Amino acid sequence: MAQYIIDTLNPQELADAMAALQAIIVRNNLEKNFCPIHEYDLVKGELDSLTLTCQQQLDELNKNKKIIETETNKRESLESQLLTLQSQFSELSQKYESQSEELKKCYERLDSYTIDFKPAGSQAEFIYFDVENGVMKETTQKSAYYKAIKNGNVFEFVYNEEKAPHMKAINGSQFILEPFCEIESQISQSPNFVENRGKGILSLEDGNIVIKQKARIRILRK
Repeated sequence: MAQYIIDTLNPQELADAMAALQAIIVRNNLEKNFCPIHEYDLVKGELDSLTLTCQQQLDELNKNKKIIETETNKRESLESQLLTLQSQFSELSQKYESQSEELKKCYERLDSYTIDFKPAGSQAEFIYFDVENGVMKETTQKSAYYKAIKNGNVFEFVYNEEKAPHMKAINGSQFILEPFCEIESQISQSPNFVENRGKGILSLEDGNIVIKQKARIRILRK
């Protein structure tokens, strides 16, 4: 009978039957020699799940590795920029110190600067100008606020440092100083002295005093 069944099967059907029989034998051997097939399937499922979890974690680690590499590159770039800025700052600091020293020397020269202002030639004395109600007028008083030297058709004038009342001029600078002088930055608190820094020019036109160029002064404490 078995021989008849085998003879009636075609080669493909015979191969399929042999494969099915082999699978049954393997399954029986696993259950007999190792473990029941359902336990094998359970372990395999857990192994597959663990493998998937490990792969996911590996992918996440690779992702984090790329992020770390990117951040590391950013940090290195920032460190390079910082070094460049530190170098530039050092150069600027040296230039600043050098310029500060030059500026200090300039201030020292300015502090020692004096105006050569005195009558020359046939002119024996200064011409004096006082201020009343914000108007400059010629006077014979040697304690007037301004003194001048005639130079052609105009007068060169400066503040009368030697004899004019400094505090009165400073307190009333709006009327006594500002209309006739360009005031440099005040360099001290509670100033008590008006210092000449440059000559002014005035002219007499139809009996009126016209300021052509303001004198330059500095208000300080001495």
